[in-house]
Amino acid sequence: MKACVLYAGKGAAHAASLLVTELKKRGIDAVSADMKDGTDGLILCSYYAAIVRPSGFLGSRIPPEAEAFFERADRLSGKEGMAAVLKKGLRCSSALLYLMKAMEKQGMLLRVSYKIASDKDIVDIGKKLVFGEM
Repeated sequence: MKACVLYAGKGAAHAASLLVTELKKRGIDAVSADMKDGTDGLILCSYYAAIVRPSGFLGSRIPPEAEAFFERADRLSGKEGMAAVLKKGLRCSSALLYLMKAMEKQGMLLRVSYKIASDKDIVDIGKKLVFGEM
């Protein structure tokens, strides 16, 4: 099983690297990728985790590069996924909703969603994330 942790926004790269480290500790082949770079080489993954930081303190939108990534990613249909938003600002729940809609629009099967407040939350997510049958 190969997992891909996608990230966009300030601070999301650190969260993605922590999640990849936790998944590798469990023996799961995991890679992280910036959503700005496109979908090259990410097609072989069977599980996708998207971590974004909302745009601005009062913003409820996801970063533009995340929206663009999911608009042009045409081979994600039927793949399992996880949506997560860094808890920065006031409207992170709304940003999580936008991220989930963008992922589901591509036909992804979202299993779980999280609001990440600290590094400890990311470690806990990495320990309890389940892959396989729904």
